[in-house]
Amino acid sequence: MSAPLVDFTLWALEQGATPGQVLTIDVDPDAGLLVSRWGDWMHTVPVALEISRLRQRTDPDMRAILAVHEAGHGLIYALLFQLAPLEIRINMATFSGGYNSFNALKVKTRNNLLDAVCVALAGRAAEEMVFGKESLSSGSETDLKLATQQMAAFIRHAAFGERISHVDVSTEAGENINTDVASTNAEIEAGLQKQYERAQGLLIANKALYLRMVNELVNKGQLEPQQIRDWLGLAQPQAPKDALEPFEVKLREFERRAA
Repeated sequence: MSAPLVDFTLWALEQGATPGQVLTIDVDPDAGLLVSRWGDWMHTVPVALEISRLRQRTDPDMRAILAVHEAGHGLIYALLFQLAPLEIRINMATFSGGYNSFNALKVKTRNNLLDAVCVALAGRAAEEMVFGKESLSSGSETDLKLATQQMAAFIRHAAFGERISHVDVSTEAGENINTDVASTNAEIEAGLQKQYERAQGLLIANKALYLRMVNELVNKGQLEPQQIRDWLGLAQPQAPKDALEPFEVKLREFERRAA
């Protein structure tokens, strides 16, 4: 709706509409149009009514693959971060519509970064567990790209791997960084393999709960955060945190030891 709303608002202003006046918007599903009316004026905008097509699509195979994939991400996130995803939904038409929404952290620790890679790989790991390696789908392509980016940043930029130098491609003369990028590729791949195996192990160890999540998605198309908290025994959410590590407690412990 964002683009049509801007279109309708500008159109109404051009016709002389003023603040406080009502602009109505209706849907003509047969014509595929959004119809706006202001006074005696009418303006239309073509729109792809995707929701209509999604509701018509009841392919059980599509529901199954999306539910298996997204439940994998959601369960591993909840187990590792001890938080319920903000939202888990499946879209009946495309992988781009199936998604998990997670809390954003401003400060990420070494463990948080590895956990994030594990979560990104969990959709593919879930598919392999349920369907087998030969039936893995193409829906993990974006996840694999994200996980690779995360692991590369973990090793090259955050220096959490074997090196302590910042590794990157030099773009300007006089830029003092480690440009030996290619030699870190093997370490990136090894890190990804380790987190993939970790996701597989967690899914197998929590198979009953995982299947419960999958079937809820198949039947209802979404999972509520409170359901996940109840099933895993997670605490009720407090105010959003910028960091999960108890840094203040660890500081006081260090202070006591130093004294």
